[in-house]
Amino acid sequence: MRTVRFVALLAILAAGTAHALDPRKALSQYGLESWKPRRGVANGGILCIAQSSDGYLWMGTRRGLFRFNGVEFQLFDRANSGGLIGWNVYHIEPRKDGSLLFSTEGGAGLVELRNGKFSAYSGPGLPHLSIRVFHEGRDGTLWIGTTSSGLLRISNGKAKTFAQPEGVGNNVKAIAEAHDGSVWIATYGDGISRIQGERVTRYGTRQGLPSNDVRAILEDPDGTLWFSTLAGLAHLRDGKFKVYSRNDGLSHDRVFPLLRDRAGNLWIGTEGGGLNRLMDGHFAVLAPTESLRSDEIRAVFEDRERNLWFGGAEGTLYRLKDEKFTVFTRQEGLSSDLIRTVFEDRAGGIWIGTANGVDELRDGRVSSPHTGWATRAVTTFIQDHTGDFWIGTLGDGLRWDHSGLGRVFFPGQRITVLLEDRNGTVWAGLTPGLVRIRDGRAERAGTGTPLEAARIVALTEDAQGTVWAAEGTGALYRIDGVKTETYSLPSGGCPAGVTSLHLDSAGALWIGTSEGLCRFQAGAFQHFSIDDGLAENQVNSILEDDREFLWLSGYEGFSRVPKAALSAYRRGTSQRLPVWFLERANGRPTSSGLQRSSALKAHDGRLWFASLRGLIMLDPSTAHPDSTPIPTVIEQVLADRSPLAATLQPKLAAGVRDLEFRFVGISLGDPASVKFKYQLEGYDTGWTDAGTRREAFYTNLPSGPYRFRVLAANGDGLWNESATTFSFEKDAHFYQTWWMRLILAAFLATAGYLAYRARVSGLSARYEAVLSERNRIARELHDTVEQGLTGVMLQLDTVAAHWSNSPGRARHGLDLARNMARHCMGEARAAVRDLRSASLDPGDAVKALRQMVVEFGAAGAPEIHVEVLGEQCPLTRNVEMTLLRIGQEALTNAIKHAHATRIDLEVRFAPSDVGLRVRDDGVGFSSESSLVTALSGHFGLLGMRERANKVGGKLVIESTQGGGTTIDFQIPQGAHRA
Repeated sequence: MRTVRFVALLAILAAGTAHALDPRKALSQYGLESWKPRRGVANGGILCIAQSSDGYLWMGTRRGLFRFNGVEFQLFDRANSGGLIGWNVYHIEPRKDGSLLFSTEGGAGLVELRNGKFSAYSGPGLPHLSIRVFHEGRDGTLWIGTTSSGLLRISNGKAKTFAQPEGVGNNVKAIAEAHDGSVWIATYGDGISRIQGERVTRYGTRQGLPSNDVRAILEDPDGTLWFSTLAGLAHLRDGKFKVYSRNDGLSHDRVFPLLRDRAGNLWIGTEGGGLNRLMDGHFAVLAPTESLRSDEIRAVFEDRERNLWFGGAEGTLYRLKDEKFTVFTRQEGLSSDLIRTVFEDRAGGIWIGTANGVDELRDGRVSSPHTGWATRAVTTFIQDHTGDFWIGTLGDGLRWDHSGLGRVFFPGQRITVLLEDRNGTVWAGLTPGLVRIRDGRAERAGTGTPLEAARIVALTEDAQGTVWAAEGTGALYRIDGVKTETYSLPSGGCPAGVTSLHLDSAGALWIGTSEGLCRFQAGAFQHFSIDDGLAENQVNSILEDDREFLWLSGYEGFSRVPKAALSAYRRGTSQRLPVWFLERANGRPTSSGLQRSSALKAHDGRLWFASLRGLIMLDPSTAHPDSTPIPTVIEQVLADRSPLAATLQPKLAAGVRDLEFRFVGISLGDPASVKFKYQLEGYDTGWTDAGTRREAFYTNLPSGPYRFRVLAANGDGLWNESATTFSFEKDAHFYQTWWMRLILAAFLATAGYLAYRARVSGLSARYEAVLSERNRIARELHDTVEQGLTGVMLQLDTVAAHWSNSPGRARHGLDLARNMARHCMGEARAAVRDLRSASLDPGDAVKALRQMVVEFGAAGAPEIHVEVLGEQCPLTRNVEMTLLRIGQEALTNAIKHAHATRIDLEVRFAPSDVGLRVRDDGVGFSSESSLVTALSGHFGLLGMRERANKVGGKLVIESTQGGGTTIDFQIPQGAHRA
């Protein structure tokens, strides 16, 4: 699988902040961890180790090339290198340009890895398949050692061979460039050769080498040269060899790799004797144990974080790391790993009370000078001002020792804590009660008070000579002479479960409990817990260093918090406590494990803590949070589970659904504690906290450009401000392209415009319909109601004219007027409901006209003549209604407005048309007056024209002033037949 690597080329873990392997420590006090590649390595194990510029650790093995990021291994072999890598990778060197150069047997010989791609390194006269070691000199000269052809020098495009004739052995094992510019060559069976310019000088057993089979060369800063051979270790200084062998403490004479670390330790790998360290002329051996399974070490390397890596012949990778703590256990000579108390004597010696007695640590060495002091576990220990020792035990009482002479107080009792006050009085906590011993006499303290039955777990003395005692149940006692005051922690807002006391220089009393840290000052308690930022609630012991940091031990580890920050937090000027938490030391948990632990600040400022796993020492002057940021590498990007090609800014197909980013923070010292956060610019609105997870997933991203960013934080919480990024772009589906969007926008705009036009047209049609309906109702009301009322008025005029002289005729006219009014009402309702006139039966407009003439007849009414010409034919409903309404309007106008005396109504049925003509002999009118009449609210003539136009007919009105009026309506054939 082709891997995409996007490397943050940052300076990794500056040496000034890294913890080198302290030469003063025993090898067992370093943290030792091991890893074995999942697929293993071939027989012969790890042959060489190097670190590339991006921070990865690289290992050459008999199976190929392995890369290690602190968590996982990746193998590069013949299958995924295009056949360039063979089965043996003997030597690796990073180059100045960031690439990696390595030699391999059975492959291309010399192979270069640049930007994730393997390529064969070519040069003039470059041999293949037999390269064992090489070195790129400071001036760019390439020195290549072969297994059978000697040494090849390539400089300025020219090659030269050094072999047996030139004084160099044919089988080259190591090459080293000295500070003076000379090049030293180690060979198999031919000793060592020094090349200065063109001059070769040979050294062998005759000159003092222990063996002519030389495997490694190392130069010290002072110019001393070291050589590992199969017969011991040798160094060359001032032209003379000195040899180290088993007789000098070296674990085995067959010596392989050599390394001088930055702390000055000389590390020697052996075949059969494990790993050796030479410091100040003394050898120390890291021999095979349960943690170290190999005694044959083929490769040793120090990384940029100052961790020491070495590989065993069985294929396991080991790391030695110097922690911020130093741990003393049975491996360093203690009688037990269970430590209950620690005390410093007046000479600076550290006394340790263990489960098996009392040990002394002096000048880095552990001894047990007084094995008979206690037959049971020691619980507490002090040395008084006279030099006498007081030893409290788990059940053998309190022992006083003066120059080997002793006395036992309270035999058979358990002593919990000891204190000597400024007056020389020794205070001892019993189970129960508190006693004080002066001049060999013991007396109870707090007689008649709760102190008499208390189980005291901690004692301290303030600047005024007052003794403070704490009971585990939460009671605090202040003892001033014979006066005892009692304070209750729970009453003051602090929990019970007291474990320890510490009185600082400001007079504040700090109290460790099982539920946090308390401060007692000026009669008031303050409580701090994990909710306020403490790393854990269990506080077993409290110490204060010279910089006013409080150090708290607990079940899970050790914490450091500044006293000033605690005060600021309680004043509300700090949001959270700046706690530094240390969880592991030497690869093991740092937990004290004791509910009531003992701790000590020595005169030199170092802090000592008792624990279940040995005695832990911390130097506050050198222990501090790591201030070096962790660089990140995006190792792989998968699109739908397939790796993306290594291009500058790849494009994702529109159909890609799942996107996965795999990244790592390069921290070889503490990879498990590295935390991450990431953000996909263009999609995420903020950072995502990934914790220790090294993957990010996205699904169904929209099209567009993106940039993935990832940051890492080291184990102490420091975030790298420089993010590693990966930019890419996702193609759009065809319906997401700009041109498709343009088409869609145009379509939507057109659809919107058409919808708008349809809406406007609909509104116009509705408006026209409303207007037409209004006009229709106006016409209907005019043609029905008004004409009907006209008829009614004519009948009422007849009634009025004959009321007195002809009652019968008047009554007939009144009945007729009542019927006409009833008929007029029906016509009005029908007009409003868009119904047709009730006087018009289907197919009989002529009959309706005749009925109308009868209704208009009355006394004083004009003479009306009706004539039908031609053969009557069926008409459409609209035409019949139009004939009726036009005739009705014409009769009404002639009677009401023209004051006619005769009206002729003629209906014509002809083959070409149907017509209606109404003539009267009334007063007539001009066109101007008709217009005025219409504008004055009379719509008769206009209504007739509208009706005629609506059925496709023609209306002609002829009138003269005083000459009567003729209204002629006709409709052509085809438009009127039913």
